Amino acid sequence: MTAAGPADRRHGVAVAVLLAAMIALAGLPFLVGLPSPKTALVLDRAQLSLNGGPAHPVRLPHSWQRNLPERTQAVYLIDVVIDAIPGRQQSLFIPSIRQKLAVQLNGRVLYRQRAASWADLSRGYFELRQIPPDLLVTGTNHLVLTLTRTDGLIPAHLSRIYIGDAEGMIDPPWLRPLINTELRSISLALHLFIAAGLFAIWAGRPSDPVFRWLMALSVSSLTMAGIELWPFPRLIPFATSHIVLMLPAFGLMMIGLALAITGRPRPRWLVPAIIIVPALLLTVRILADAPIAPTQLLGAGIGIAGHAVAGLVLLHAFITRRLWTGGLLGVSALLTAWFGLHDVAVAFGLIPGAFLLSTFVRLLTYLAFLILLMSRLATSLNRLDR
Repeated sequence: MTAAGPADRRHGVAVAVLLAAMIALAGLPFLVGLPSPKTALVLDRAQLSLNGGPAHPVRLPHSWQRNLPERTQAVYLIDVVIDAIPGRQQSLFIPSIRQKLAVQLNGRVLYRQRAASWADLSRGYFELRQIPPDLLVTGTNHLVLTLTRTDGLIPAHLSRIYIGDAEGMIDPPWLRPLINTELRSISLALHLFIAAGLFAIWAGRPSDPVFRWLMALSVSSLTMAGIELWPFPRLIPFATSHIVLMLPAFGLMMIGLALAITGRPRPRWLVPAIIIVPALLLTVRILADAPIAPTQLLGAGIGIAGHAVAGLVLLHAFITRRLWTGGLLGVSALLTAWFGLHDVAVAFGLIPGAFLLSTFVRLLTYLAFLILLMSRLATSLNRLDR
């Protein structure tokens, strides 16, 4: 038995660092809680009316039950008691919401400070709305929040509500880009950049299997992101409510990419299954008039399993063959599977949760795609030089 050399030790350290980073990223959202402003007025009691029914008391945070109709509207009535009018302008801060929100205070609509109509509201978001200086009165103020779900089965969620000075409430620095949607803008811009680059490279090297899989994944993901953007959810509600049925294709394409990167043979059934499985789920949903929840659950399960298999294949190649690009992409695939499980559990009411998190892993996946693309190009250029 020979002693491990410096290269083996460096590789062992790299494996340990990558696995530790993956575990930390997987656990971080469960360790970081929502902000709770110390100096703001806290509102955690409301009267809830569902679809025009009688009101009953609830405590915030509050999530809908899963068995509510697809089209549901909930009205939260909250009494805001103020002893004295604050000297500075106040804002309404809600750390977490799912589904479309409308706010009225004393009969006047409170508008968003920054529009983000293209964001997917069913996945969760923050909200900050300014209160006009002359709107609050001494005594009881009447706050009405309306959450509306027009399609899909993801239950709405409303966290505790805070009224206070905006600067004092948004203390953690990571909140601002999420409120102002810069993070999603960066993600979309990076996605467009990678898709354009992959198309140019694929046109010149259509026989490279890695580029083919990257191209297929990028175009499919861009299509899925486009369907989620405004105004498509209102123009094509059927597409947006059934978009989860595309997830099996992503899982199977990730398996194809993992096999191509590691040089393993691709099973013959893989490419046909990418088209057949989503089409079959959609056909069963329409022709058999099956409930949307089971087909969505099956589609999400296949997509999650595909990402998990691809991640394990790539991590195995990184550990045994020192394929570092496989390690980066493997981590992003496993994190996508992990957060996909979390999102399914939240959507079906199995665990409480404020946000659906798999969308935030997309940026990490795009970065892994970009690194893989640059590495592949550098390898090809080195071969030409030699």
